[in-house]
Amino acid sequence: MVELETGEVRMVEMAEPPPRHGDPFTMSFNGDMMLFASSPAARSLTGVHWHVWTALCNMMDYNNVLHLNIAHLARQLGRDRPTVSRAISHLETTGLVRRAADPRDPSRTVLAVNAHLAYRGRVGDRRRTVQEQTWAASGAQLSVATPKRSSRHEAA
Repeated sequence: MVELETGEVRMVEMAEPPPRHGDPFTMSFNGDMMLFASSPAARSLTGVHWHVWTALCNMMDYNNVLHLNIAHLARQLGRDRPTVSRAISHLETTGLVRRAADPRDPSRTVLAVNAHLAYRGRVGDRRRTVQEQTWAASGAQLSVATPKRSSRHEAA
């Protein structure tokens, strides 16, 4: 710090800066995401779908897995449970997530997020996760896919 009147330079103790990578983060893969974003499947997504998708990407554990209670997620998002459940069903039909029952807790759902589009984990492990996700289509494959519709998903 410089004293303006005298020109004296004073050393001040600065606080320790916070760690740069202390919080977990999710990587988004622009090439695949842009191909998907311009697809008919992406155009079928509503604001609710994007809201749920963004929340899932931010909440997922390493290697793109979530163990969650849908009612709890709905409360966090300020939405009702049926709306969030329908949104997850639609995200599943578009290939963004895959849903399964949690074998350890029937009140919870296990979701896997498509690692072609977003990934949380060690960078070197993404390739393995993509290979293990045999259900997950790449952005190029998603861009030409026609969204599947069923009456169950119409209300979302």
